[in-house]
Amino acid sequence: MKYIAQIGQKEITLQVDRSGKIVFHLSENGEIPVNSKMIAPNRYSILLDGQSFTVNVHRNSRGFDVTHRNQLVNVLVKDEVDVLREQFGMGDVQESQPGIIQAPIPGMVVNIAVEEGDQVQSGDRLLILEAMKMENEIKSPVDGVVKQIHVSQGDNIDKDTVLVEVE
Repeated sequence: MKYIAQIGQKEITLQVDRSGKIVFHLSENGEIPVNSKMIAPNRYSILLDGQSFTVNVHRNSRGFDVTHRNQLVNVLVKDEVDVLREQFGMGDVQESQPGIIQAPIPGMVVNIAVEEGDQVQSGDRLLILEAMKMENEIKSPVDGVVKQIHVSQGDNIDKDTVLVEVE
């Protein structure tokens, strides 16, 4: 799948194949393969163009907060659907209701931390979604009770798929 990562005014195209291999497409430099490995929760070792980096990555509502050497960078991530929506002037079409938690990106459900009927508070982990070789913690945006879980561990899901309902 193809993604556009926006860092400030700069855009980088990322291509992720089915095995999870990431390739950066930089117009001035051509293609640069990237190897990454999770070494701790939200911490990754990245080999990029022969250089090694260690970064902390945390999901936010529009992408990721990436910290390297105490420098925080917000990376806005758009997939092919987001780009098409923008081209047609539609922007973010699917705006989630507070208790309806949708997948922010396509990926695979690797862990579900709650069961239907569980009491949760805002910020509690609901599940882990793996995308682009990264584990993304999906947290509850509201306090409440888990009404329904719409996915199972191992499911491959699309962006905007309803994951969990909290009421």
